[in-house]
Amino acid sequence: MALKSLTSSKKIINILNRFGHCCNYTTLEELETISFVHQTQVCSPYIILNPLLCTGVASFDRYVDTLNGKETLHDTVGIIYQNIDDNSHSGLNQDDDTNAENMLPPPRLKMVDRLTPVQIDHPSPPENFSLLQAIDLLHLLSHVFHIPNTPSWTGFNCRIIEDNSPKQKVSYLTQINLSPTNVSVVAYTMEQAQNVGKECGQTYVQVTYGLPIAKIALKIQATEGLKLSNLFIHLGWFHFMMVFFKAVGTFINECGLSHMMIESKIIASGSANGIIEGKHFNRCNRLYPLMSLGLQMLHFDQFLKTKNVEHSFVKGQIYEELLEYQDKKNHNRQRLQICYQMKLISYQQNIAKTRQGDHGKTAQFYMIYIQLISYYINLSRSIRKGEFQMFKSVIPKMANLFFIVNQPNYARYCVKYLDNLNNVDETHPGLEDDFNNGFFGVKRTDKPFSRAPIDLTLEQTINADAARRLSGITHFTNSIAARQPLPCFHAITGCDYTPAFFRKDKVRPFKVLEKSKEYQSAFGNVTTDDKELLESTFVTLEKFICQIYSVNNFICFQVLFSQKKPMKTLKKIQKC
Repeated sequence: MALKSLTSSKKIINILNRFGHCCNYTTLEELETISFVHQTQVCSPYIILNPLLCTGVASFDRYVDTLNGKETLHDTVGIIYQNIDDNSHSGLNQDDDTNAENMLPPPRLKMVDRLTPVQIDHPSPPENFSLLQAIDLLHLLSHVFHIPNTPSWTGFNCRIIEDNSPKQKVSYLTQINLSPTNVSVVAYTMEQAQNVGKECGQTYVQVTYGLPIAKIALKIQATEGLKLSNLFIHLGWFHFMMVFFKAVGTFINECGLSHMMIESKIIASGSANGIIEGKHFNRCNRLYPLMSLGLQMLHFDQFLKTKNVEHSFVKGQIYEELLEYQDKKNHNRQRLQICYQMKLISYQQNIAKTRQGDHGKTAQFYMIYIQLISYYINLSRSIRKGEFQMFKSVIPKMANLFFIVNQPNYARYCVKYLDNLNNVDETHPGLEDDFNNGFFGVKRTDKPFSRAPIDLTLEQTINADAARRLSGITHFTNSIAARQPLPCFHAITGCDYTPAFFRKDKVRPFKVLEKSKEYQSAFGNVTTDDKELLESTFVTLEKFICQIYSVNNFICFQVLFSQKKPMKTLKKIQKC
């Protein structure tokens, strides 16, 4: 069933069935139906039924068939995420035989209330905001004075920030074969989130939607009153960031920055429109802060000239301190941050003058761009570190830009969402503690500063290969998730060794081959006529294949591609 879900190919299932490695396609369909009918628990068996659990819902971008006449090619899919507790058991949860409904409720015909305008105060920045500004100044100075091995903003913060928060486990909810913006589907996902809270003994449940779904969910919640009052609805911040990139692109369009990117060969000429329109998240995430950093370096050099200070003199004063600051074993890092926090005041005054236009209109325009990118950086920092106060303080500033560039939906609903955050103690008592623990992001690794937005986690997990059709044998190796169970099939077909991949991603196989004389001699014996030597050669080559794909188990391709035989006659799987 897992292979059927990964490949979506009836032909592949039938071929493997002929070799005796799985059931036929019809039997798998029956097993899926039986397992769904008998499943009465919303939570996945791998989720531990404890509190501190949240949900997220988004569209599943696989272009599925529309035999039922639905109005979209997309499905609805959700995830559950919770902290991994070292003291808890990782055993499977058992069904409680509850009488949960497996069918979608009928479409709702109720009239929903309109959202009333709210008057809110802008939250103040966190107490350590000036200290965080000092960290950004140290990152800027490290690039200005060419400190060796200085990474980008994200890598710089990963070096200096200590994050002891636990990892979080991600599990999937049952896929819904309807549009995610369907009113009945949104209502069903809200009730599903409530059922998850009941199973885990949780009073209040957080659920994350993209704005098109969140608008409907907020209206349903306002209409139903107390029935859905225990849900707290979050906006999806990955899509929020993409819309913000589009707003920034509208602001800088035809100002010269895109031409600078092309002439400096940071991007190709054909990629400029996609970045300006905010369609390529990874490129915008790298290029916008990079251009902001370059402009800040030019501004800082001009600041030194206005103070009649030589560049080399300042470099000689602080070069060793900047080297020491990036040392992972440095325990005096906080003292250096406080020291530069005091030095930051003079530079901030110069920034304020530039933003007011004292140094010309061109400098003023680019300083506004730097300020807009700093909003995005602070939003990313608040999610990665779980800084709830900074998270609240940056939302209204970004909403102002949405109003300016005529994006009224995000301008309106950001204000509504901020009002919900400010009143969370009154509407959902105790939920603010979860916010302070960073539950508006998902941490899936042990690395510090690695928390990601919930909807971005959806895109990186279940939606990672969703847009690929994966039909037919030729597309079987397109998905890394489908290749991992069958590394030998992937290697033997030679799908990586085509001219399109020449001298790309082949560093690891060549390094493994250079370090092992056993593998080198095995490749030399491939053309031998000695059957015993040839058999041992294939065993060695199979070990080589497993090693280059980081597979712990040694999988025998003779078992994989043999004809249908009884299990007793098959060779046992050996280990490397």
